[in-house]
Amino acid sequence: MLNEQHQLIELSPNIPSYQIDSSKNAIGIDLGTEYCYAGQYIHHDGKNYVKILKIGGNGRDKLWSGVAFEGKTIHVGEAAKYELSIRKQEKRPLNGAFRIREITGTKFEKVNKRSLDYNIACDEIGRIAIVITDADPTKNGTLVPEEINNIFVQSIIQDLTTVYNFQPTNIIITQSDKMKEIDTVITYGIFKQANTNIDRVIKDCEAAICAYGLAVPLNNYIIFYFGEADSWATLVQNGRITSHVRNGICGLLMDTMNRQLKGKEFAEKSKKLANTLGEMIPILAKSCGNEVDGIILAGSDIHRPMIQGTVAPWRNKFIVYDSIPTEKVIVVGATVISAKRLHDQIQNNPLDGVIREMAQLSRNLSLYNRDTSSEVFQPPPTYESIVNTNRERAPTGTPPIELNSPREQMAPQSPNWNIHDSTQAADSESQNEEDGRMVLEITRL
Repeated sequence: MLNEQHQLIELSPNIPSYQIDSSKNAIGIDLGTEYCYAGQYIHHDGKNYVKILKIGGNGRDKLWSGVAFEGKTIHVGEAAKYELSIRKQEKRPLNGAFRIREITGTKFEKVNKRSLDYNIACDEIGRIAIVITDADPTKNGTLVPEEINNIFVQSIIQDLTTVYNFQPTNIIITQSDKMKEIDTVITYGIFKQANTNIDRVIKDCEAAICAYGLAVPLNNYIIFYFGEADSWATLVQNGRITSHVRNGICGLLMDTMNRQLKGKEFAEKSKKLANTLGEMIPILAKSCGNEVDGIILAGSDIHRPMIQGTVAPWRNKFIVYDSIPTEKVIVVGATVISAKRLHDQIQNNPLDGVIREMAQLSRNLSLYNRDTSSEVFQPPPTYESIVNTNRERAPTGTPPIELNSPREQMAPQSPNWNIHDSTQAADSESQNEEDGRMVLEITRL
């Protein structure tokens, strides 16, 4: 399925071939907690592929989710990682942040600040703001995650334009399953993207289902994600998110345990954590009467064996989809949706009206206090000896998920997707189970 360079991912036969004008490009972007990916739809020799594009500099296929500021220079990706690691080693204030998505869309009072290596504050309208200590004192202040995510999008689009010499024609961006409807536009600052064809924002779970070309109406799927910063599982019934579980067990915690524990103690603790992690599946399965049509695996490629081992007990009962590299499932699905919409010639950009409305709201509330229009992106360093700043402290828990209402269905308009829109309020209940460093949080809609 994957070539030797891990650049082309062959799509499932369930996904039809989409005829796209050769002058147009269908692009999917996954804005992840740890890394960002971009993919392009390719039809070649009767087969369909998603090409994982190089957007991280120096031939990398992923952009590390970090940003740092120095005067009029914005360090993005590996360049930011290097800048932040040097400052951390020298015990200087950080001039940026990383793993932004970990706190995006979360209330300030619900954030576990001990799990963060950068300072945060609460802005004038109650959102999380990251404290920036700039080389230029006049630029000291705060920056909201929404604006930083916007910088990631700008950087990715710039790479696509300069490296591949093409203007992306149709772009689909993913957002976390925990986000509410109104965060869809605000979170990624889409209204600040001039002259780009960002079509719409979809949920991670939607992208995961589309990556395998699965039928949605009357089907139930569990998307199981094990990441570096957090783990979660989402139940999608008939195309709608109905339950979401988040767990504090993650790659960062497992790596820290691996360094601190040895032998039998490590094995026993790992088994206990794996069992707790696996509890997300029966919790969601029970809520749909154990009528699960498939479990889709996503998350860190490094910890792929951990993901597969956790769901192993359920393989005899449910179909497990794991043929696509877990770290690239979401970007593959986003790219498939982009290709589908280009094929159907859906060019009216349905978010335009909302974008204009949010742009006016932004100006009225002065949400963005840093003008990045005159700043330039700094390319990443040309060497790989970069200190890893992300694995020195294990999280002691994660903030609770809040999904107050079912969001408007934003899936592609095709027979394989349920296009029923629901605006009815839903009851939600939360359940917390704590075991030391573990946090299991459940939200039902």
